[in-house]
Amino acid sequence: MRRGFTLIELLVVIAIIAILAAILFPVFARAREKARMTSCASNLKQIGLGFMMYVQDYDEMTPPGGDWNGSEYWQLRIEPYLKNVQIFTCPSDGRGAFAYHGQTLYYGYANHTHRGQRIALMSAPSSTIMTHDGVHPAVDGRRGIMTMNCGAWSTSGWCTNSGIGTIDDFIHNGGDNVVFWDGHVKWMGGRQLWDGVGISW
Repeated sequence: MRRGFTLIELLVVIAIIAILAAILFPVFARAREKARMTSCASNLKQIGLGFMMYVQDYDEMTPPGGDWNGSEYWQLRIEPYLKNVQIFTCPSDGRGAFAYHGQTLYYGYANHTHRGQRIALMSAPSSTIMTHDGVHPAVDGRRGIMTMNCGAWSTSGWCTNSGIGTIDDFIHNGGDNVVFWDGHVKWMGGRQLWDGVGISW
């Protein structure tokens, strides 16, 4: 004689499945973010190479960067060396492009540091951040806006924890990818970036 499952047995099975799902879903999310983080690091490596080619072509001067007056933003200055506009969008951001003063700008990475300066004047390029995960602070302050690490705004009021950015805003598993002025890329934890440990400006 065949017997079906009792209600208790079904509830036990459902409870076990729910527990397994609760355990595995965060693991899958972290794995997916790890893949995006790797893609982002590749983007930043290419962006760093684009900066270096620009510097070589412009008498060792870094791109001046754009401004609210409509002058050309840094992405447009180095794009001819990269031939790929999608590279400027962090895979974990995903918002793509927007128009400003007739220019196409890209969310995903913060403005670069040492704008319009001679690269030889950098005392520690291997620890000086070129750019990193983040967005233009006047457009969206959710990412990349940290006390000691907010790109070209490192000496402005955007770099304080005043509701514009918090320690919880690091999108790559609690940290950000960073490209330095010597061209190397690495992931750095949010607390290290927030406190500015081992970073030169």
